Amino acid sequence: MIKNTILYSLAFFSIFFGTSDAAVIAEADDVEPKKISIDTYKDETGTYDVEEIIRWASAQDEIWVEIPADSLFNFFIWDRWSSPETSQRLSLKQFLEDEFHRGRILRADTVNLILLTNRSTIIAGIYWAAKAMHERLERVRCLFVDQSVLARFQIMQVAELESIVPDLPIKDRLLAIDKALLPEDSERRRGVLEDYFPEHLASAEDQVDHWQVRLERPSSPYVGYSLDPQIREGLTWWKPGTRIRDIPIEKRPLQKGLLALEDQWSPLSWSLYFRKNGFVPEELVLLHIDDHLDMMSPRIGLRSDGNFVDFIAGDLFSLLKPETVESAILSGAIGKGSIITPLVWEVRKIHVRHLTFRPEPDIFSLKKVALEDLLLGISFPRISIQHEKVERDSLLSDSNYIPTSDIDIWLSDIPADVPIFLHVDMDFFNNRFDGSSAWQEDGRGHDISIDEQLGLVKDIFRGIERRHLESRIVDLSLCFSPSFFPAEFWEPVSKLIQSECQRLGIM
Repeated sequence: MIKNTILYSLAFFSIFFGTSDAAVIAEADDVEPKKISIDTYKDETGTYDVEEIIRWASAQDEIWVEIPADSLFNFFIWDRWSSPETSQRLSLKQFLEDEFHRGRILRADTVNLILLTNRSTIIAGIYWAAKAMHERLERVRCLFVDQSVLARFQIMQVAELESIVPDLPIKDRLLAIDKALLPEDSERRRGVLEDYFPEHLASAEDQVDHWQVRLERPSSPYVGYSLDPQIREGLTWWKPGTRIRDIPIEKRPLQKGLLALEDQWSPLSWSLYFRKNGFVPEELVLLHIDDHLDMMSPRIGLRSDGNFVDFIAGDLFSLLKPETVESAILSGAIGKGSIITPLVWEVRKIHVRHLTFRPEPDIFSLKKVALEDLLLGISFPRISIQHEKVERDSLLSDSNYIPTSDIDIWLSDIPADVPIFLHVDMDFFNNRFDGSSAWQEDGRGHDISIDEQLGLVKDIFRGIERRHLESRIVDLSLCFSPSFFPAEFWEPVSKLIQSECQRLGIM
């Protein structure tokens, strides 16, 4: 247990790492009175009371973790003590060269807790961490503080961010990004931001020592959604008064799942099932009906304690905690193109059966791959999935993936006694627009008649019934995908899907 008297501030030092500024904190017993300054931690969102954070942390025994001491090395490769007027140096070099800092390290008590943010900054205990590495300790005790928890201890707020468009359902978000991490050239910078933040309209403003990146949601409120000339009629049918800007938040609960306008909400449905069930099963089948793969890399990474973190919000992420999943969806850390990736990472063995009109001819194993993140999660690897071709006789030995346009193949090779998630993105039935302004020229459009679509729905559920899989389907996630699936078909296709599910007892 941390004693409240252990930590006080040595000085108000500034650190720039990724998205944060931090105050360096030292032990009270080890500080001469003339050295004491303000006991605060500072980042781009405001200034925080460290003493209050410590009081809170001292009562959080259940969330203390042990991590490898050498995993803290990344926290020391950035300058923490140089003033703006002096040239910057590596912190480790400064530790070695500066008698004061070296003395602080040698006198530090490694028994005490190290407080870290999920954004790669140390709130308290930097000397203890340095001493742990100096003494070559294998593990250290620490506590990761979520950004949302940190907000409770704010004593000074940066001027509240105003959204460019008023009355938005998801407010704009500001991130501070190191100048070295984004290109100086405006076109290249825009390309990097568009690739990294596909759920947002991202723009960067030069703040001399960093880029101030504004994230707006949705990413294309009028260009993308307005591809569909009947989008407003569809929204009125969904719920009178629904605006285009409301599309990213619109969802409804089903008895055994979730219905949403956009597909990024499907992980929330899965998370609610896991929480109700009390655990994530060792093995799972995902019947994925979609014109897209949805296995891109989200803006989610692995902390050094093995837990997941939302790089944008700065909070813990877990499919066992629906509130963290909802937060990650709202922040844009998970988007409609990356919904399956966290599921593959959290379930030990998952069998993905993908019904699509653009199948590949092979079958694959799914491998968890940790990638280097080059923007927000520099200290933590980012989760990703790699596909490797396999032979059918080894298919079920590991997590696996079969893409097909044949309903019988889609429902084959499904292991017995394994729970099933049914996920339906209605752009499988018609993807006229494919979210692209060039939909009339690029030839990607999948545009079939309503009679053909309704026939496909019936064929799918007859196939499920024929294989006696309906009793094993424990969750249904269903979405419309505006700007992909035409609004003129929302009502008839969704009504038939829900009718078929009710007939089979799936919802």
